[in-house]
Amino acid sequence: MLYAASAFTGLCSFRERSGKDARLAALWANTTAGELPPGCFYASDLHEALSGCDLVILPIPLSRDHERLNAPFHKEQITLISLARAIRSAFPGDTPPPVFAGAVKESDAKVFAAEGIGLTDYSADPLFALENAAYSAEGALAIAIENTAKALKDCRAAIFGYGKTGRRLCALLTAAGAKVMVFQRKESDERDARLAGAEACGYRDTPSVLPTVDLLFNTVPDPSIASHFPLLPRSSLVIELAGIGVKDDNLITALSIPSKYSPESAGRLICRTVSSMLPAPPASPDPALSADRSSALSAGSSSPSFPKGGGTP
Repeated sequence: MLYAASAFTGLCSFRERSGKDARLAALWANTTAGELPPGCFYASDLHEALSGCDLVILPIPLSRDHERLNAPFHKEQITLISLARAIRSAFPGDTPPPVFAGAVKESDAKVFAAEGIGLTDYSADPLFALENAAYSAEGALAIAIENTAKALKDCRAAIFGYGKTGRRLCALLTAAGAKVMVFQRKESDERDARLAGAEACGYRDTPSVLPTVDLLFNTVPDPSIASHFPLLPRSSLVIELAGIGVKDDNLITALSIPSKYSPESAGRLICRTVSSMLPAPPASPDPALSADRSSALSAGSSSPSFPKGGGTP
């Protein structure tokens, strides 16, 4: 199995009889930087990593620029085209192994499809999305605590967007005692935000609300949302979770939070999700059960005995 992850420094492969089980990747959670558990090794190149591979797990997101693999700590850049061709060339006459990746865009999938390789997006799994959002929200709060002089209970916090991550952020912030304002566009989200203990706002309210805010968490993947940021006080902190590409002195772009703040949980989540997506292996016969079955069949060849009085036993 090849496991290429953005949180590690290189490509790694598993070479054990149990390598077909994606849960092996969870072993990484118990290693420190540069260490690998037994049966795993750093591969020098794609050819070595893919040799005899049964399964390929790629990062989330698969790519940030839709040209290169999202592996910022790897010593060399790997293009999606070169990766797809390497997988294809490693299995020239055979069906390539299952390939899994997170946050796969259509253009990314087309690169692999051109080589006859299908991609399965594990981040599309609803349970994965919920848990990953929870890890992202917890990490975002850690960033806020590390970069502000106030306790959360003394902060006025705004959240742009009320999707999975926004909802989890709202729950954590209100539980910590912060005054929370949620900016959303849907009426149903407005109701849910109020029920969660937050103040529900529309984006038309930013001129009156944002000048009083200490923390702003953005979960809306729309660059135009940044037009509201200048309304914030200079002392406030913006934690940008959606990758809209905006830079500012008081703005922290926080991407791939789960792999940085909860790597063990994030790794296990990927492994659980991929394992659930793999086809079930054929059951191997148990010798003891086979013997019992043979005995039963042998006994069944003679005339069955029924209790007195007739009928079935």
